[in-house]
Amino acid sequence: MLNLIRSILRDPFDRFIHPYFTKKIGVFNGVAVREQVPLFNDTDVFPDYESGICRSLQTHVDTGDEVVIIGGGLGVTTVLAGELAGTEGHVTTYEGSASQYERVRDTVQLNRVDDQIEVIHAVVGTYREESVEKYGSSGSADPVDIDSLPECDILELDCEGAEIEILKNLCISPRYIIVETHGFLGASLNDVEELLAELGYTLLDIQAEVASEGIHVVVAERIQ
Repeated sequence: MLNLIRSILRDPFDRFIHPYFTKKIGVFNGVAVREQVPLFNDTDVFPDYESGICRSLQTHVDTGDEVVIIGGGLGVTTVLAGELAGTEGHVTTYEGSASQYERVRDTVQLNRVDDQIEVIHAVVGTYREESVEKYGSSGSADPVDIDSLPECDILELDCEGAEIEILKNLCISPRYIIVETHGFLGASLNDVEELLAELGYTLLDIQAEVASEGIHVVVAERIQ
């Protein structure tokens, strides 16, 4: 009976009270991020966060690589790429949401990889409400043409459906392209596979993140 009472009380606590507690630093796949975990949460370590993209970066980013990331999120993959590329490499991250742009910058500073990372508040390609407003207003984000993206060794696309437009108009030829597909936003796995093939890439790996929503991580290598 006591367990039943605890269960009944815990649901409204978790839904209406817990989220408003002061937040603490959490560790997401080895990267520290501020203000993402309620103070009294049972855990502050999340080793599986963005696991598909993180594993792909760990496999394919070499010291000295130039990495371009479109869609910064919490800044976890930006920091990881910066650590892997090292001070001889460089990471450029584009983030369209004003709040997420600040989040990525803060995560970069917290993890002390400022020297090799540049975070740009910008929307790459045509403005898409789904890819930006999901995380808050774009604010003063600059527009960036797809054909002006810098040359790089690794390109990571985690941009909430905008990956299709970017791949259709891509002018650079990275060694590897890592794409998180968003089927529920019209960016299906099949579409991404076809576009990568048209660009001259061969698929190395496909990992299901949330298969029911069409979210997969695709890794492709440029055909020499």
